[in-house]
Amino acid sequence: MKSGSRIEHLQSSELQLFEVLARAVSNHHMIDVGAHHGDMLKPFVNAGWTVDACEPIESNRKRMKERFSSYQNLTIHSEAVSNSSGHKDFHLALNSDGELHEYYHSLELIGVDIHHRKGTSIRVQTVALDDLVRTGRLPSKIGVLKIDTEGHDLAVLQGASLVEGDVISVEFWGDEHPLGKSPSPLAEIARLLDTQGYSSFIILCHRGEDIECRNSVASVPPDSWGNAFFFRGEQAALYEE
Repeated sequence: MKSGSRIEHLQSSELQLFEVLARAVSNHHMIDVGAHHGDMLKPFVNAGWTVDACEPIESNRKRMKERFSSYQNLTIHSEAVSNSSGHKDFHLALNSDGELHEYYHSLELIGVDIHHRKGTSIRVQTVALDDLVRTGRLPSKIGVLKIDTEGHDLAVLQGASLVEGDVISVEFWGDEHPLGKSPSPLAEIARLLDTQGYSSFIILCHRGEDIECRNSVASVPPDSWGNAFFFRGEQAALYEE
């Protein structure tokens, strides 16, 4: 789905859209689930937003802390976000040389592609965003919720019914992608979010070096991967812009 050396280039369009949202959305609280090194939360931290980053890989959290050590508006959470709080198996990914891969770690058993192979599974602490809201660790109303969990995005949303974001972004890949059928099909995510008032969306589809923008799930190429941005009904003007 993505290679570490090319990630910033591949997701430059997503980053540009996040930069727009950091300027345009009035609620200045962002939650980043699967924050990695903080590339996608950077525009929000720089704009002075309050940002909560969830990242279960210790080396990634360490890198984020180093990158944003001078910022007081970023809180980093170590739990893996899911549809329930407790403990689950977290499946690690390896490079061809056996070293820990930078990506592809997931609570889901996803397929293998040319960029990685499977490693061991470890037991991790999980948390549902709803539980963080109930305990007061997170607010229920936020500006942006970004999710990128290597196939676990649907489960994250199922555990986030109390979270109302102006914009929600998720990652997806199609059935003909090398990783195989996704545990979080974009159609299912769209149906769930539609019931919660997110009827407008932008889909950025990657196919090799090409990127296409779609606004219909049915039009998404089955061999593509990318990110979809869902806008709440009251954000219609922002969506049109």
